[in-house]
Amino acid sequence: MWAVVTKGDGFTDNASVNAIPLPDGSVLACSESLPSLYRVRPSDLVTLEQVQLQDDGVDGQVGALSRWLSPSL
Repeated sequence: MWAVVTKGDGFTDNASVNAIPLPDGSVLACSESLPSLYRVRPSDLVTLEQVQLQDDGVDGQVGALSRWLSPSL
């Protein structure tokens, strides 16, 4: 979880982190910044890996997730 907060190399001013449960029991921790996607073990908050999405257009993984993380009204 620390990796989400620091983006691996520094602090961010974004305190909003979403945790999405995954079928394997881990969670996807994500912030508004797309490089801040990490798979985390919820029992001890160990960062398992940074998740890299495929940028295959506005209707692909990146476009869909960015709209979900930062909805506009």
